Amino acid sequence: MCNVFYETRKEAVRMALSEMQERFCQFYVGECRGNGTEAVVRAGYTENRSSAAVIASQNLRKLNIISRIKDLRREALEASGFDKERVREAIMRRMMGIVSTSLTDIVHISPSRDDPHRGEILKELADKNGGQQILDFGELLFVPTTGLTDEADGAIKKFKVIQPTEHSDGGLEVEMHDPIAAAKLLAEVVGLKDTDANVNVNISPAVILQQVEARRNIDTTK
Repeated sequence: MCNVFYETRKEAVRMALSEMQERFCQFYVGECRGNGTEAVVRAGYTENRSSAAVIASQNLRKLNIISRIKDLRREALEASGFDKERVREAIMRRMMGIVSTSLTDIVHISPSRDDPHRGEILKELADKNGGQQILDFGELLFVPTTGLTDEADGAIKKFKVIQPTEHSDGGLEVEMHDPIAAAKLLAEVVGLKDTDANVNVNISPAVILQQVEARRNIDTTK
């Protein structure tokens, strides 16, 4: 039953995309290995790199594109028979998400309900998240997980629902995965750890991300 629902939902997402959006998703997951700018160019949107970067950023905030990319990544991993390199890429992507995602990517402090500009601010925030309506708990605003990329979604360890009271609108308590632990594992995966030595905790997450991105760009040009 779950498989039927998944296949039906997956097909609905695919049909909602334009041909160009589908090509973008295919290139992003496949040959371009997560390079959004290159995927835009290869999909035929534009050859201007600056414009391509903007379009890629916009595409990667659209709910149907986010869902399609998740589906394609799952299909690619399964089709490979959980090939070692595919699994390695999945681990790297998840660890990068934990290292680079902050709580403020998911939770926002809300303007007062009495603020005359509150509606405009909520609309602007929704637009930034691909049109996804924000979960409004009064003082706190949450981005629904359907509007999060695999990377950001994977950075969340757990949610806890806070029930509303007469003095509070309630809300969600969010616990994130430990970015330092993720950085250590990522350092091992990308080869920044010396043999028979502990991971150098002085290596900053930013340096690790630069190393991973450099390797990804090299792979893309092959």
